Amino acid sequence: MPQADRWVVGGHSLGGVVASSDAAGAEASDVAPAVGLLLYASYPAEDLSGLTVAVESVSASQDGLATPAEIEASRAVLPADATFTVVEGAVHAFFGDYGPQPGDGTPTIAHDEARAEISSVSTQFVDSLAE
Repeated sequence: MPQADRWVVGGHSLGGVVASSDAAGAEASDVAPAVGLLLYASYPAEDLSGLTVAVESVSASQDGLATPAEIEASRAVLPADATFTVVEGAVHAFFGDYGPQPGDGTPTIAHDEARAEISSVSTQFVDSLAE
């Protein structure tokens, strides 16, 4: 394991569910704590409203899998100061590079444009956590 004093964990879709559990577990253990949680088209499977790390949720307006309604509902199980960014016109599959996904929405933005916005939001979030 790399030597680190602080971590930002994140994941896309089910990977975000795992990352949210990791953030909660690291906070409650003796390992180097997570200081941030990045959720990409994802939301936790448990109530993390008491989590003390910074949280950024990045979602897609045309997502047919982690729908905008589900992302909005996740506000209740995330810390009150969690931030939410919606990439207008993007779909679930735009958070990866694996092509169209059954059940996903129809994009109204180019993949490269969406990816640039996702990268920018992610970088700004991580930079905001610098000591």
